[in-house]
Amino acid sequence: MEFLQLNLSAPKASDVEIARYVVILLSLLVVPYLSILFGTTLLSLGLSWRGKTEEDAKFTRLSHDMADRLIGGFGVSSIMVLLPILTMGISFSQILYNTDSNIFQYFFLTFLIAIPALILTNMYKKSFETRDANPTGHYLLGLLALGGLKTTIWGFVSSVTIITFPEKWPLIQSLIPLTFDWNVVIRFLHFIVASLAITGAALLFFFFRWDDGLEDMDEGYRKYVRNFGGGVALGFAILQTLFYVWSIGTVPEFAKSMSLYGVGVGGMFVLFLTTFLLYKLLSEGNTSLVTPIFVLMLGFVLMSLVDDGVARDNALKYQHYALDQFNEKREAEVAAARAEQSGGAVLTGPEYGKTVYETYCIACHDFNNKLIGPSYMSVLPKYEGKLDELTEYIKNPVRVNPEEYPAPMMNTGWSDNDAKAAAEYLLDEYNKRK
Repeated sequence: MEFLQLNLSAPKASDVEIARYVVILLSLLVVPYLSILFGTTLLSLGLSWRGKTEEDAKFTRLSHDMADRLIGGFGVSSIMVLLPILTMGISFSQILYNTDSNIFQYFFLTFLIAIPALILTNMYKKSFETRDANPTGHYLLGLLALGGLKTTIWGFVSSVTIITFPEKWPLIQSLIPLTFDWNVVIRFLHFIVASLAITGAALLFFFFRWDDGLEDMDEGYRKYVRNFGGGVALGFAILQTLFYVWSIGTVPEFAKSMSLYGVGVGGMFVLFLTTFLLYKLLSEGNTSLVTPIFVLMLGFVLMSLVDDGVARDNALKYQHYALDQFNEKREAEVAAARAEQSGGAVLTGPEYGKTVYETYCIACHDFNNKLIGPSYMSVLPKYEGKLDELTEYIKNPVRVNPEEYPAPMMNTGWSDNDAKAAAEYLLDEYNKRK
């Protein structure tokens, strides 16, 4: 599937460093939100079925309240899941530049799988309005949404896991990597268990604290919600300990380090505090603890993501070294070409700007066509007669239209001379073509 291969220019060390932090920050959006969607769909579907078969109103109400309170609309899901997954694919493509791993393909396919999964989840949420009139359709939508979310989670976990196993990159033939690999199975099960623990904590927070809590809860219903959410969160938080240790222990030997274990111990401590507060919540009925419980649960997610980042960095040490060598070689070639053309003089003007453009800009920009960035013919009109303004933008770019171009233009770090020469060439070429 060569059409899914990104044609990115070679990243600088600063670009890779930024991409590593972007991945962790975006994961902090995707993982908790996707976890809550999956956990809410699973638990509410079970409660809905139980309410019907046992004819118990509290099960029926809680299933509806959970879906209404915890499942966001498709627009929110797009921001929290779809856009981050695509951006993570671009970020990882920079980190894995010039390797055998077509990482963007894996994230793009996960993105495609996530679209119907999120649509089905929202349809399932709306089906509560007609649950009594059409129970079969309600349960069918719930099962389809659950299957779509599980497949999305599998694709996401597979795409992230493969990065830590570079020795397997040349062996992958499937569209989604490591489809039946036991390393993915472990991390998938860890994700599912974590999803239910996070969902239990989210249920407590959004029912008792968010927006002043859910209205019209009598004492009996409040107690049931507290015990159900707290019990789910506590049970799966304890089980999560096993999978957390297991997932750390199964990273490749070359990806292990004292930093990995240090962050792991920190994560275990946060998880211990979370389980302690959940126990106090259940034993004392103190709902004032739900906010610190939810915050600590998100803190544990962050620690887990940082741990994954440490393992990736350890596994990709050779890749980081290869990128540094590649950039040093490229800069040496550019410097040699400049020296040869100028005979030692400082190069300036549109002719030299064309060399700068063809070296650094052409992978993302074209004069007539939209690539990763906009076409020059669509944006240069506002810079006519404004050479200094265009030069400054090239040196310090800012995102003007993030909805259409989510990938930000990287700071070039060019000298004043290079930036001005590039600006002169762009304006000169624009005037010839307009």
